[in-house]
Amino acid sequence: MGKGKTNWLKHWDFLVWDLIFIEIAFLAACAWRHGFHIAPYLRPLYVRLNLILIVVDIVIVLLNSSYKNILKRGFLKEFQAVLVHNSLILGVLLLYIYITKQAFYFSRTVFVLTWILSIVFTYIERFCWKRVIRKRIRKGVGLPYMLVVTYENYAPSVLEKFRKRMYNNFNLAGLVIIDEDMRGQTIGKTKVVCNADEITEYLRTHVVDEVLWSAEYNDSYQKIVKTMIYMGISVHIAMDYLSDELPNKFVERVGGFTVVTTAIHSMQNWQKLLKRLSDIGAGLIGVAVTGVLFLILAPIIKKQSPGPVFYSQERVGRNGRIFKMYKFRSMCMDADQKKKDLMQHNEMQGQMFKMKNDPRIIGCEKGEGKGIGNFIRKTSLDEFPQFWNILKGDMSLVGTRPPTLDEYNQYEVRHKVRLSIKPGLTGLWQVSGRNRITNFEEVVKLDEKYIENWSLKEDMKIILKTVEVVLARKGAE
Repeated sequence: MGKGKTNWLKHWDFLVWDLIFIEIAFLAACAWRHGFHIAPYLRPLYVRLNLILIVVDIVIVLLNSSYKNILKRGFLKEFQAVLVHNSLILGVLLLYIYITKQAFYFSRTVFVLTWILSIVFTYIERFCWKRVIRKRIRKGVGLPYMLVVTYENYAPSVLEKFRKRMYNNFNLAGLVIIDEDMRGQTIGKTKVVCNADEITEYLRTHVVDEVLWSAEYNDSYQKIVKTMIYMGISVHIAMDYLSDELPNKFVERVGGFTVVTTAIHSMQNWQKLLKRLSDIGAGLIGVAVTGVLFLILAPIIKKQSPGPVFYSQERVGRNGRIFKMYKFRSMCMDADQKKKDLMQHNEMQGQMFKMKNDPRIIGCEKGEGKGIGNFIRKTSLDEFPQFWNILKGDMSLVGTRPPTLDEYNQYEVRHKVRLSIKPGLTGLWQVSGRNRITNFEEVVKLDEKYIENWSLKEDMKIILKTVEVVLARKGAE
């Protein structure tokens, strides 16, 4: 899924840290003036001023581009930026209390100390946080994987442009040289991973989030680029090569190049932030509930099927990333081995497995649907440990269900669109009567529909529908 236009939320982490340390400065100033036994947040005047401080800080960041090129700033420029930013906040607050005729009720000492301490604290905070980010960028932690498509004679200049930039917000996955077969060779220190004819297959089997198309975009390559887009990969095309048929186009800077980016769906940074914050909130609540469920389910599971309470399995996440997904164990210990023998009973057409009255479920010998494993699955209690995956960032609350490795290895190119977003605990397929869907291609169509029409409102609808489905015990076996 595309990342949308770059905006002030690109550095939302600095905004959050600044707010935290400005709050600490405000508390420290109040404690210095009024004593450590006084809680300034309990005094209505200071509570109101504190809330206004937060709003003012956000507005100044929005209007003043406070974090533009923040990673490139040296010590002096950063100090100047911090001084201006915090002085503007103090100035607006002073103007507010003057206009509202409240100056008499506030301590000048608190204002002066807050200003001084906020400059010191935020300067140190920004210096430290920039070191963390720079270190992560150098190591490539959490950055998308970028594949570069270009010509042999142009590749060195592309790589040199990347090298000269202080920080590139991506990991270089490799090169594709389209005018020569150089597969396996290296240019500079970067490996040529495939040739033009093998691009699609390489994307199907490897982790690639974005493609920089730094080559001519003619009729012979349009089909390849369209395939990339509908696999869920964001494609950045050099400005000289632009087609009106490409969906969701927007102009941005990537690795020093001005490009037109196109993707099956574009998500703005503020939408990404809200989705991640909602995942973190849900993850914290879900992990707490999982702890309570563990106390209840663990003795029952262990008694009926000796072994671990939790079941972990390698699943395939966004754009082919492998992660361990967790569940409460509802099946016997050798379920994965038995699955091979049961494939002839698979009720799904395609790259998924589903079987009614699965003999691998704990307690199935008591009769159809009477085992503890059936109860855990019917009530979807087995899914709760995945809130830990959500909290870690492997999964999202709403998305597409992650395939197993053997399912993923059977994927065709058109199926990889399911992996263009983070996998979810629930999704459109789950609330669309999944027991009635026996064709994997229908699952893919539902997932593609969700991705193309994604919105926070749609996520909320799916969450509410999921609650309804779980309470009615529909769709899970």
